[in-house]
Amino acid sequence: MADYFFTRYSIKGDYDTVLAALETQLETVTSTKAIHLLKIIPRGNEFVGVLLYIT
Repeated sequence: MADYFFTRYSIKGDYDTVLAALETQLETVTSTKAIHLLKIIPRGNEFVGVLLYIT
C-alpha cells in the first residue's frame, strides 16, 4: 500500500480574496496532484479557504 502525504494551503480574508487565492493555487496543483479537500469556511466576518492535496 502506498504512503500518502498531504499538503495544506490555507488563507484568511474576505470571500473574493480567498476565492482568488484558491483559484491561483489550484492552477498549479491540479495538473500534478490529487485534490482531497477544497473548502471555503465562514468564520465570523472573514472566510478561511482550505486546500488539501496528496503529494
